[in-house]
Amino acid sequence: MEGWKLLLVQPLNCDAAPADHRMWAVLLAALSMGAILTVILNLSAEFSQFAEQLRSRRRIGGPASYELPGPQELHEIVAAVNSFLEDERQQLSSRAAVLSGVSHDLGTPATRLRLRTALIPDSELRQKLEADIDSMTGIIESVLTYTRAEMNVEAPRKLSLGSLIDSIVADYQDIGKDVTFREGSDIIVQGARSVFTSRQGQSVFAPDRDVTVMGRPISLERAVTNLIENALKYGRRATVALEADAQTATIVIEDEGSESSAADMEALMAPFQRGTNTATIDGYGLGLTIVAAIAKLHGGSLSFKDTPVGLSACLVIDRG
Repeated sequence: MEGWKLLLVQPLNCDAAPADHRMWAVLLAALSMGAILTVILNLSAEFSQFAEQLRSRRRIGGPASYELPGPQELHEIVAAVNSFLEDERQQLSSRAAVLSGVSHDLGTPATRLRLRTALIPDSELRQKLEADIDSMTGIIESVLTYTRAEMNVEAPRKLSLGSLIDSIVADYQDIGKDVTFREGSDIIVQGARSVFTSRQGQSVFAPDRDVTVMGRPISLERAVTNLIENALKYGRRATVALEADAQTATIVIEDEGSESSAADMEALMAPFQRGTNTATIDGYGLGLTIVAAIAKLHGGSLSFKDTPVGLSACLVIDRG
């Protein structure tokens, strides 16, 4: 046909269509997200691990400085913590060195004073001067003891708390002091109700004196001794009990006849604080401060509560 052109249309070739890569893109995105989450979780674990090491440092000890792998931000935090620990260590060491020097320098004058006091014919005046000399040297030794507790120089180790208390109580009994170690009461654990009966079951566990803890035996012995001495000073006798669960151990020292209240004793935990009824009782106002420092060193606390017969001191420590 004249004037017309024949247009031939070829069919589309399906093989030439672009490939579908959506599945590979989703898979690659999932792998990328997994890698990113892994990195984030690892970083979070490193920070959490470092935080836990710092939290348990006073209780179980720790290195002089820390070195941890991780990002630059963690390295900067670790460096700042190491600097703080070094400054704190230097301050405590300087304080202990000064106090040790003062104690040593006072030794010779105190000895001369004792010798000269012995030559005083007036026995009443001689006794007063000797008491003043003892008080002077005792204050220095108490401050040194408190500083050593703060410095955390004693390494912690596994020990039987019941055996330690047994030994302390036996020492007091040997010199005729009215101190006893009371057996703890049975522990009753309530169970769930049975589907076959309306009664609720319960289990009874006998108390165990062999309570093991991660602690510092010399420091704990000093703390228990200080609390027993307080109970004997302000009351007629001291009764020691040991309670424990899976996480903590509690040493309870009860006195009988004490006129002080729990609120009064809480206020006396500050350094060099003494009660209004202590005019005739020896002491320097650091005994409870030292006990509180030792309790904190073991991840615990010191508290008091009133009882029908007197006062009860509760020394709680972490079992580690």
